Amino acid sequence: RSTLFPYTTLFRSTNREARYEDPRNIDLITDFSSALCADKSRGVITISPEYRLAPEHPFPAGRDDVLTALRETMRRHRGAPLFLMGDSAGVGLVYQALQALEDEELARVSGVLALEPCLNPLLVSASSYDYRDAPVWPRPTATISWDHYQAGGAQPWQVCPPMGRDRRPFPPIYVAVNTADLLRDEAVSWAWDLVRSGVAVDLHSFAGTVHGWSTVPPTKTWERMKDTIRSFITTCPVGRSEERRVGKECR
Repeated sequence: RSTLFPYTTLFRSTNREARYEDPRNIDLITDFSSALCADKSRGVITISPEYRLAPEHPFPAGRDDVLTALRETMRRHRGAPLFLMGDSAGVGLVYQALQALEDEELARVSGVLALEPCLNPLLVSASSYDYRDAPVWPRPTATISWDHYQAGGAQPWQVCPPMGRDRRPFPPIYVAVNTADLLRDEAVSWAWDLVRSGVAVDLHSFAGTVHGWSTVPPTKTWERMKDTIRSFITTCPVGRSEERRVGKECR
């Protein structure tokens, strides 16, 4: 009997509904099944949850929808390796959902893929000024978008919760940034904040990339990124919840 290992993909906030297939889902299924599943009769499925969008539905509506979908995935696929993937604003949603999970739920997640993260509404990093006129995601667009997302009165620390020093069981996280992107420095700062909190982080930068272009199939950059992602997921422990249970018993 074949078992489908869930590989949850949470993509960036767009108006495209989930019924329209993202070509990256096909890449994840065809390219990563062998990396995740030694048994060739098994494979990878992707789950792309729909979530409410701002300005009609500001924070925490989207976060809550992703969290509900994630918990339902955990319920339906108990014991299966579970990876989360976010691109741009999707990384912010993944991070918000992770922060809202209980420790036992966190231990169910084998790893996280965070591509060109959009996380912090403050926009105070050097790159947010250096690339204020960058294509795809210039500073004026970012400012307006964050205003809409926070229209319900949410504060920056609620939208991008700081990592504490209590060593919660966060999964390993892969972070990929673009070199010519106003979001670059906030993502790098976030990665180091994760490291200081004891999280295993793989941080990658791809030369000559701008926001939204590095993850477009079948470009050479996307192929390079997939190679690093494949290497990352093969090093992620898939039984973290069991390891945590045994660790508690030993104590």
